[in-house]
Amino acid sequence: MNSGLHRYLQLPVKFNPISFTVNETKSVDKKHFSAAQLDSDFTSWLQEHKLSVLYGTYFYNQPNIKYGLHIDRPDTTVKHAHLNFVFNGKPSWWVWYKLKSSANTSAHSLGMCLPNTSFKEEDCEEIYRAACTDANEGQASIINGSVIHSLINGGQTRHCYLLYLGWNNQPVFWNDLVERLQSYIVEEIDYA
Repeated sequence: MNSGLHRYLQLPVKFNPISFTVNETKSVDKKHFSAAQLDSDFTSWLQEHKLSVLYGTYFYNQPNIKYGLHIDRPDTTVKHAHLNFVFNGKPSWWVWYKLKSSANTSAHSLGMCLPNTSFKEEDCEEIYRAACTDANEGQASIINGSVIHSLINGGQTRHCYLLYLGWNNQPVFWNDLVERLQSYIVEEIDYA
């Protein structure tokens, strides 16, 4: 397990997905949502752990797409983390990379929910891969977005709810989020 990049969670409370109308002609469509749109049992459970949803983004992905390699928040040196719930899309993979010594970066927006920096795949080397879906059940995971990563979607439509968590209107980063949710972390899940 590469605990600095990804952790699976088994939560005692259910995450109920929000229904969105999406543009199915786009390979990726995204919608923003707030904590007020989430189930109160879920947000109350977060509050018990001194967590709240600062904002959320829903991603709709057509089958067989791959995101460009990117970092979610190049404007911070802190390990940016978020809580994801993925529905459908089996098999899908999050893939993390490191730059090769001869790499070049290209700073521009990928049109995602945050500023990001993109990278050429030929300049990077894969360092870790994790399955990111449990069929229709909404597998919970903590994702480190401060390391170069990508998404490879499988042969199904994929729905992902990405929650940026914080407390007292301040973001909660990787080490703190892992510590707060430690009792719910489970070992690797085999989706083969």
